[in-house]
Order: sequence, then C-alpha cells, then structure tokens
Amino acid sequence: MEESIVTTARYQEIAYEIAKKIVSGEMVEGSKLSGRSLISSEYNVSSETVRKAMRILSNYSVVEVKERVGIYVSSKESALRFIDHYKNQISSNELYNEIHILLESSKKVNHELQKKFKKLIHTSKNNVFPFEYFTYEILEGDRYLGQTFESLNFQEKTKGLVFAIEDDGVIYQAPDSKFIMREHLILYILGDKEIEKETINFFD
Repeated sequence: MEESIVTTARYQEIAYEIAKKIVSGEMVEGSKLSGRSLISSEYNVSSETVRKAMRILSNYSVVEVKERVGIYVSSKESALRFIDHYKNQISSNELYNEIHILLESSKKVNHELQKKFKKLIHTSKNNVFPFEYFTYEILEGDRYLGQTFESLNFQEKTKGLVFAIEDDGVIYQAPDSKFIMREHLILYILGDKEIEKETINFFD
C-alpha cells in the first residue's frame, strides 16, 4: 500500500524553507544566497538536492541563478506565490493519501465480507442455510449472454430464484433484475434437483 502514498521530495521542502526566509525578510531581494555547499551542510543534503531546489525556485522567479557568480533573491512576491503553491500541493497530497488509505481499508473490509459470505453459503445447508441451492456458471457461447434476468423470465420458466451472483470473485447478494449475463458469472440459485435440471435445460 505504501508504494502508492504520495510524499514531498526533499528538494521541494528546502525550496519552501528558503522561500519562507525570503518572505519573512531574513533574505532580502537582491541579496546573494550562500553557496550550494553551505546550503547542503545547513540542510544536511547533497549538492544535487540543493541544485534541484534552486532550479524550482528559479522556475518560479523566486531566485536568479547566475552561472559562476551565484544565486540571488529575485522577488519576495514570487516567493509568496511559491509558498501558496507548495501548501496547495501538500494539501492535495494529504487528501490523496487519505483517500488511498480509505480505499485500501474498504477493499480489505469488502474482501473479508466476501470470505464470510462464501463461508456462510458453503457451510451446512441444514443448520446455517436451511434451503436447497445450487450454482450455475455462465459459459462462453451461452445463448443468453448480454441479456438481463428480467428479459429472460428466469424464475417464471425454471421456478429457481437467483439469490446471489459471483462476478470475478466478488459475491453480490439479491442481484438486480437488470443485471446483465456475462461469461463466467456464477449464479446462486434456490431450488431442488428438479429446478437444477430445469436450469440446465434452460441454458442449453
């Protein structure tokens, strides 16, 4: 799950810290920043990380990088805009991560529900599920592919009641009559041996 979590790059954090210093007045417009090696030591990062931080600040016109001369503060206003952008990005990342975690939790809960339901319907029919039932899988080439339960009049013709369906490993209880028949769909049908025969004949 952690692989999908969005994090903020270290160079972005450093760019944000420098922008805050500019906005606070600790670094004024036109002043020269410390060399990359000093900034690297201050933030305990590599020179490459500092270079990336300066590049992003330069892209936002917060600083100006003069080759072989140094890095100069360009605009306090641009620094403020960058801070706003950074905060919005952080908020978006946090929201994404919260949604991702909730979705993963939902998947786990749904998976557990499916396991419990499968266990229920496969446990003793007499004690836990006191009705006769059987399953029927829709196969490739079945003539009713693409049709709905409603259009088939399945219950009227076979006397069998579809009380659940299994689609790609997921079980849906009390399926809607508009549900479309697809390959490898497994039907859970209430009925005895006679109704099972009627069902097989119906789909043949």
